[in-house]
Amino acid sequence: MSSQISREDFKWRHDPQTGAMVVVRNDRVYGEIIPWTDKDSGELTGFTGNIIPPNGCMKEFMPSEGFWTPLDKAKEEVVTEICRILEEVVGSVSPDTSMTTAPKADSNPKAASPLA
Repeated sequence: MSSQISREDFKWRHDPQTGAMVVVRNDRVYGEIIPWTDKDSGELTGFTGNIIPPNGCMKEFMPSEGFWTPLDKAKEEVVTEICRILEEVVGSVSPDTSMTTAPKADSNPKAASPLA
């Protein structure tokens, strides 16, 4: 793995199976943002997340403003935490280490996530 981890290397994709937004680098999923909706109204109420470090042990992540953190800020915070974790293990993990493969981008525009 390169000793330079660039934020630009991370891309967000919608996972049509779960409805989550996943953050991907080199075709490996490193984290996700999970939308929460009100069960009565169906309205989007907020976000939580998960981070998947190189060891594959998923870690829950709550954005700084809790469920009410704006999506763009939540995405930024997830990538910041992923970069922090990766910088701790640089050199000990190959870029091919993968427990999770990234979903392919959804080709159906009507199925695109409201989170994008």
